[in-house]
Amino acid sequence: LRVSLVRFLTINIACGVVWISFLIFIGYYFGNVLAAIPKDIQIVGALLVIVLFFTAIRIISTYLAKAEWE
Repeated sequence: LRVSLVRFLTINIACGVVWISFLIFIGYYFGNVLAAIPKDIQIVGALLVIVLFFTAIRIISTYLAKAEWE
C-alpha cells in the first residue's frame, strides 16, 4: 500500500495532537494523586513499572526473533 506524503503527514500530525492532548489531560487531572500516595509505595510502584517494562521488552524481542519474516 502506498500513501501520499501529504495524507501521511496530516494523519500523523492529527494523531500526535490527539495523543499529546490525552497525556496532558491525564497529567492535569491525576497529577496530584501521586502526592497522596506514601513514599514507600511510590518506590515499590516505580520499581514494579521498571521490571514490567524490561520483562515486556524481553518477551517481545523473543517473539520477534522466532517470527517468520517474508
